[in-house]
Amino acid sequence: MGTTAHVDAAPEWQPEADLLGGLDEAPRQAAPSLRLLVDLIRKRALGLAFVGGVMLGWLAIGWWLWPVQWANSGPWDLAAPYQERYVALVAAQFYRDGDALQARRDLAGWRPEALAAVLSTMMKEAPTGEARQELAALQNALALQDAAEPPLWLALLRQTSVYWSAGLAIVLLTAALALAVVPPRWVPHLAAAEGAEGQAGPQALAAAPGRGPLEPWLEAFEEAAEEVSTAADSTEAQGEEEGEPAQQEGKPAARPVERVFLNAERPEGHPAEKEEKEETGSLLADLLAGEELLDQRLEVLSTMVEDVPVDGLARQARRVLAQLRGVELGLLGAGES
Repeated sequence: MGTTAHVDAAPEWQPEADLLGGLDEAPRQAAPSLRLLVDLIRKRALGLAFVGGVMLGWLAIGWWLWPVQWANSGPWDLAAPYQERYVALVAAQFYRDGDALQARRDLAGWRPEALAAVLSTMMKEAPTGEARQELAALQNALALQDAAEPPLWLALLRQTSVYWSAGLAIVLLTAALALAVVPPRWVPHLAAAEGAEGQAGPQALAAAPGRGPLEPWLEAFEEAAEEVSTAADSTEAQGEEEGEPAQQEGKPAARPVERVFLNAERPEGHPAEKEEKEETGSLLADLLAGEELLDQRLEVLSTMVEDVPVDGLARQARRVLAQLRGVELGLLGAGES
């Protein structure tokens, strides 16, 4: 930078810093709710997993592990190929002897709609004309009408993937209902946590006014400045004990920073670039708790900082302060009204 300025001590109370710091308080209030929700899910995860496991376990046990064992079942409980074979035998016997009463006894207990559907399917898939005639004769004897095409829902229920999808949907719906019902029990805890953080927020801002989101950067610079100060003190103490300067021991002495104030005349023969680096380092040292020694990291940072016109910066600062005062007066007026 081409110019530097004295850094005045900050007043004890800065309304602008309080207003800027208060802007950072709003995003923090959502943190307790999110943390409590995550803790709630973790605590209830075992119960939700148990419920989902039971629901899926019933299906697995009933379908694979211990399936239902049929005893004394009728022909309508057989698989489709065996049902068709049984009906074909009954139709062939009826076609030979013409005993309609015996045919009704053999097919007793079969639902008419299901039997008509089986006969219609078999007649469409009959390999020979004779087999088709036998089935048609049985259908006429039983007074069954041609079965219509099965509805869409019945065709969907015959698909195994539909049952898997329904089971998964039930599990997800149960989990959603559990999460919707359980959180109201934690409303007092959420309110207490938000109130505690709301009380801690102004105290933290009062302890460190004006920092806001730049606090991590300022802490890093303060730590670096403390390290430089500690290293310099140890070097000077060691040199005093041994009675010789630090340069003779092979350790470079810390270079003092030359402070250049406003409207200072440059010495003759002094390079402009070197003087600008020294001025930048001086300003950084003033900002960092008035350290007199410049660390290499701060020196590198000073070379990266671009020139800033002091006049324009002062105008911008005055404009921002005026806006903040207007906001403060508006808030005070709203509070009084």
